[in-house]
Order: sequence, then structure tokens, then C-alpha cells
Amino acid sequence: MAKAGVQVVLWDGMVSTEQRLANDLPLLALQAILDATACTYDADCILQGAKAKMCGICGSRETNPERCAACRPLEPQLSDWMSRTFITEQIVRQTIGLAAKKAKIAGREGWFKRTDLAEEVGSIMSSHLATVVATDLGQKIGRIETWCYGD
Repeated sequence: MAKAGVQVVLWDGMVSTEQRLANDLPLLALQAILDATACTYDADCILQGAKAKMCGICGSRETNPERCAACRPLEPQLSDWMSRTFITEQIVRQTIGLAAKKAKIAGREGWFKRTDLAEEVGSIMSSHLATVVATDLGQKIGRIETWCYGD
């Protein structure tokens, strides 16, 4: 593709776009994405999918019962997730990224596989670009912008 003049961009760490957004956007943006997803789909279903991913990240009931106990049903606010024992901002970011990529919703895998929701996520992301300039997300979006529009 590069030989044909197409700009090829890979996220650092070989993560998906959903995971890159979750890693690099501010928590305020992640909350807006979670809210938009919950408005588009069944909010309980979204939170159950996220809870399942969080329990997998924290450790299974068999290997780490204390952490699994922290995975009781999730509230709609990310700040409530982080108020739990063992739940760090990094775990919240991993949970959102993995759930957005892999959680089953409306018969398919992933949260943003619909054009309307992907556009809303893009709008949320673009409103926070100034805060992520130094991140992999900001740098790669800058490369794509330069490829599209020139210097």
C-alpha cells in the first residue's frame, strides 16, 4: 500500500483503534463515549459487557477472588468504577478499550461498528485532539491529516 502512495498507520503496541482511543483520550472523553454507546444500545448490556472484560483483566474468580469481588455490577460513571478497590485508571482504560473492541452487542462484536455511532465517537475524539497531541493517537492523526491535506 505504501508503494501505491497510501499512508499506512499502525498504532503503537499493535492495539486496535478502540484500545488506542481508550488509552489516549482523557477520561472525560471516555465517559462521553460510554454515554453515547449506552444511549445507542441497552445501557445494562453495555455495562455487563464491560464488567465481563474488567473481570478478565483483573483476574478470574478462581485465581484472584479479591479482585473479582471488585467486579460487581458497574455503574454508568467511570469515576464510580475507579472508587473500587483494585480498580485503577489503567484498568478502566483497558476495560473500555477491550469492551469497545470485543464485547457482543446487538448480535455483533464491538461497540462502534455502526456508522452513526462511529461518527459520534469521531466527533468526541476530535473535540479532544488538542489534549492528546503528544500521545500516539494525536501523532498518528497528525500524520493522517498531513497525508490528506499536505503540510
